Amino acid sequence: MTKLKEIAEQAKVSVSTASRVLNKAQLSDKVSLNTREKVQRIAEKLGYASNYHSKSMRSGRSMAIGAVIDIGFPDVNAKVSFRSSFGNQYFGQILSGIESCLHNNGYLLTIIGPDGGESGVARGARFIREKRLDALVIFGAVLSNEVQATALNNLQGMPAVTVHCLGKTSLPNILCNESSAMELALRHLSELGHKDVLWLGPSTSNQNFSINHREQFFWKSVNEMGMRGKVLHFREPDWNCDPSVEEFIRAARGEVKNLLLNRKNDFTAVVAYNDTYAIGACQAIYSSGLKVPEDKSVLGFDNIHAQFGFVPLTSVSTQLDGIGFKAAQMAIKMANHPKSIREHEGYTEVVMPELIVRESTGKVLK
Repeated sequence: MTKLKEIAEQAKVSVSTASRVLNKAQLSDKVSLNTREKVQRIAEKLGYASNYHSKSMRSGRSMAIGAVIDIGFPDVNAKVSFRSSFGNQYFGQILSGIESCLHNNGYLLTIIGPDGGESGVARGARFIREKRLDALVIFGAVLSNEVQATALNNLQGMPAVTVHCLGKTSLPNILCNESSAMELALRHLSELGHKDVLWLGPSTSNQNFSINHREQFFWKSVNEMGMRGKVLHFREPDWNCDPSVEEFIRAARGEVKNLLLNRKNDFTAVVAYNDTYAIGACQAIYSSGLKVPEDKSVLGFDNIHAQFGFVPLTSVSTQLDGIGFKAAQMAIKMANHPKSIREHEGYTEVVMPELIVRESTGKVLK
């Protein structure tokens, strides 16, 4: 087995320098790029692999960060509802940003959900106390009111960051400016001549989700811009039954088609809660003999699946991967510098959205 000393000798550097480079230690950025590349090239040639467990024991850290996705209430059904999160691209986009940052810094990603009667947040806190994790990134938008009110408070003093947490928390929080996101969407439609706009989203009865948050900003922007709005709610598929993306599309498609068949089509544009529902709206419009955007414009949110629809969707990117990356950076900082935990209490970083115009929105044809 190749030893670190052999690599250092061939690279003509000290063992400590070779160790910093290969273990991606914090000080490795102070080693010149040429030296880093030379050490890495020699290590690859010799087939060197660092001993993860040995490194963890020496440092007293696990070199792992937990991403908490607390889908479902913490009961026996939580395992089923947690599994469905892996097919949800909202989580996937944020996880991609987290993983990218952790990989660059030599950390592993562990995904944590609820288990039996224990919420994902409570499990994550326990794993930190047991030294199985160094820090947590918590998906705040899907937390139940109960978890937000109790479990998050128990994380005070621990290295933990929330993303898109809409409730009150003293933990640092990174989120997109949803008000600006909706304003971008409605202003775009207004500039195209749209005055009558339909909001398409699931009912607000599910307390695990921040569904009504975007809807509130929809009405705020509609009123400020002098537009006329109406709402079409529908029942989401049961998350505990592990629904597919197609089931969510079908739910939105059915409601929009019923609306059009009943000739209640006194709107020229649809603003959907997310891109999945926007795709359902496009399908309903076409199956009713109308066209997008000639007859109805459609706009989605989050820029997920948007470019893959049969009509590429105009969408507001809420910068999910960037939010994940920033959250992971902060989690690593708190893990490496425990004194910074107190400094970040109550800290909020707001990321600005971006409107991406594609083919699903157009001018009102008079």
